[in-house]
Amino acid sequence: MNLRAHQVAYVGNDGDDLAAAARLGMQTIAFNSAPGVEAQVHITRFAELVDLVETPVRRARRDERKASAISRQPSAISHQPSAVSQPEYRNNTLWQA
Repeated sequence: MNLRAHQVAYVGNDGDDLAAAARLGMQTIAFNSAPGVEAQVHITRFAELVDLVETPVRRARRDERKASAISRQPSAISHQPSAVSQPEYRNNTLWQA
């Protein structure tokens, strides 16, 4: 995979193993570990691990949502109508279209 240590997360429950991984520069995730075990993240259910991992698919979906949100924002450029519309009055009341 040709990854650097800071790009890898070590998941374990043994304090010595987690400490060794941290010394190598890995991110550490303690899974069902004993009290007092040091790690950057502690989880008790394996399903929680999924929320911590950013996969290429998740990254692509997040980027798509960002691009979609940006495209829905109103433009900062003022668009002038080609013809000036006149206000419409009905029974002496201004109607909004």
